[in-house]
Amino acid sequence: MGVEIVDNRPEDETRAAPIEDVEEVQIDDRDPSRKTQIVTKLNSEERAELIAFLRANKDVFAWTSANMPGIPTSVFQHKLSTNPLKKPVAQKRRLFEGERLKVIKEEVEKLLQAGFIRRVDYSSGNERLSLLDAYSGYHQVPMAPEDEEKTSFYAGDEIYCYVMMPFGLKNAVVKSLKADDHLTDLEETFNNLRQNIMRLNPAKCIFGMESGKFLGFMVSRRGIKVNPEKIIAIADMEPPKSVKDIQRLTGKVAALHRFISKSADKCLPFFKIMRSAS
Repeated sequence: MGVEIVDNRPEDETRAAPIEDVEEVQIDDRDPSRKTQIVTKLNSEERAELIAFLRANKDVFAWTSANMPGIPTSVFQHKLSTNPLKKPVAQKRRLFEGERLKVIKEEVEKLLQAGFIRRVDYSSGNERLSLLDAYSGYHQVPMAPEDEEKTSFYAGDEIYCYVMMPFGLKNAVVKSLKADDHLTDLEETFNNLRQNIMRLNPAKCIFGMESGKFLGFMVSRRGIKVNPEKIIAIADMEPPKSVKDIQRLTGKVAALHRFISKSADKCLPFFKIMRSAS
């Protein structure tokens, strides 16, 4: 089994996008709205086994923020490494009115009710892939108590601070070398999630894939590769036809040199052409 941890990206890239067709399946007999996604390409036996597994492990999914108890502090807590000898940097307070203030208060109240923030009182102190997405992952890791008030912010006339980490966890890809092993690998992963009281977002998880697009990459049994859609401008670029075109090309390569192995060596023929032309 392989569990590939994949970095966070903007929201439009974080959602898994399989190449195969997917279907929603109900995994809670008592609530038809509780669904997740599997690929339709599975044979009838694989489909039945996967759905049975997901139904048996529905407690690892979170349907609302109330279903997220949070990772125990004995397992992990988020610390802010700040220098106690340095003066904290405080941003200028922003004042809002009318409808905007109303919306801010409503959102803050949601965080408060979910237990992600608190009020601050300063007078008191590879054949098969499954893409897993943590439910509000950034609200599952607790802050170290001594660092909570370092995250303080104003909302109207009240001051709040985060008690759960206010930024993102990473997503994961569960990879199995053999399709027959995938349920076993998923079970191990789910047991680890359950043991650490982590929850998944069923709407963003996709199970039983052979390949798919995730975080701007193509994930398949061959590994993780660049998504062709992301490099279409480079793939469709016409060959240089003049010295000026070569100069433009070398400029673009120079800007991307961090991502191109031995870029200087690869550009050597271009430099020779420009030198001879001059």
